[in-house]
Amino acid sequence: MRFVIQALVAMALVAGFGPGPAWSAKHDGKKGFGLENLFGEGGTEFYTLQPFVIPIVRNGRIARHVSLLITLETRGMANKDKILEARKHLRDSFLRDLHGVMSIRRKDGRAFKTSVLKKRLMAVSKRVLGEDIVRDILIQVALERRFR
Repeated sequence: MRFVIQALVAMALVAGFGPGPAWSAKHDGKKGFGLENLFGEGGTEFYTLQPFVIPIVRNGRIARHVSLLITLETRGMANKDKILEARKHLRDSFLRDLHGVMSIRRKDGRAFKTSVLKKRLMAVSKRVLGEDIVRDILIQVALERRFR
């Protein structure tokens, strides 16, 4: 009989009816100790935008074009959902800024700096989405093709 009771208590603990493990308890305001952080609230999420192709026009013809593949890094599914809701507006804002940057700069044929692009795109994402939605912008592919 004692063995049956111990088995029932063990099954109840495994099924979650007993006190939870120590990591499930909230800890005095510090992140990382609650169940919501364990199951994705605080996890890093990524959203890759469709590739950008920006033509650079010189003397009435396309002299070169730049192709970019951009991924946005955010924390949690709630922020990723906000990005999904505003992705068309965000993509349009990114395209406008990239066209402006590529048309003003690079008259001497120098290569563009991805660090400058990241800063500009981060400012655009803060303006469109809000302050704490996008944590970082990852430029996965940056290609430039010259036409002869």
